[in-house]
Amino acid sequence: MRSPRRNPHDLPSPVDFPNDLPLALLSTVTRRRGLLLCLDFDGTLSEIAPHPGDARLVAGAQEALNSAASNGKIEVAVVSGRDIGTLRRLLAGTRNLTLIGTHGLERETRGKVRLNLPRSKQLAPEIEHVRGWMSREVSRDAGLLVEDKRVAIALHYRLANPAVAQACRRKLRELIKRDCPHLAILEGKLVDEIVPAEVRGKGAALLRLSRARRNRIIAFFGDDRTDEDAFFALRNQGITVLVGPRRKSWACYRVDGPREVVAQLRGLTSHQNLASSD
Repeated sequence: MRSPRRNPHDLPSPVDFPNDLPLALLSTVTRRRGLLLCLDFDGTLSEIAPHPGDARLVAGAQEALNSAASNGKIEVAVVSGRDIGTLRRLLAGTRNLTLIGTHGLERETRGKVRLNLPRSKQLAPEIEHVRGWMSREVSRDAGLLVEDKRVAIALHYRLANPAVAQACRRKLRELIKRDCPHLAILEGKLVDEIVPAEVRGKGAALLRLSRARRNRIIAFFGDDRTDEDAFFALRNQGITVLVGPRRKSWACYRVDGPREVVAQLRGLTSHQNLASSD
């Protein structure tokens, strides 16, 4: 077991690369205890798209999610930086999923949405201040993209010239530091997420969900830097899986990409069906 560190940004040493996830591990856990299966969306169930609006479930993901969610010993949750409304659209055709959006600020279970917003009266004016600044200062022609999530705002710079992106990000940080003490920036893959400073991220959301499902072992698949706080929070419990190339991570296991995530889900339900027929 990895020794505890003070925070998820203090990544383990290079010798702590995640191991490849054995195909039968999730099935074994499910048979013994039941499984709370949690997955990020972008980079985990979908390939990373140049434009966020172009993201789609990889082939076979919808069927694999529905098959897992229909198993009485498996509960499936999608945990994402995307807002709930966008997740519903991206996951159209899937059933019986718990959705946790905007890094834990929103949660939908059985069609009911709950907000986990901090109670500061300054949040709405500060978010509106950032929204106005972005409408004036962020040039869409430069390859920068603003994603407005109502309770948070994201600045995507995947398509921008690096120098332009760096300059815009620097100005954004100056704005937050100067005018928005109740907001903070989460850094993801070529995206800055402006969120309430009290937001504790996916890790806190997953711990809350896990405590409510004590009879199940939790597993979490994620690919981004913003998923490291979840890997860190779950480092002494459950199964954590990095999706993507080998790198330093708090995750214990790894798969190559979204298609391998689907293969794991198919393997999980296949093993469960075989076990049920024995």
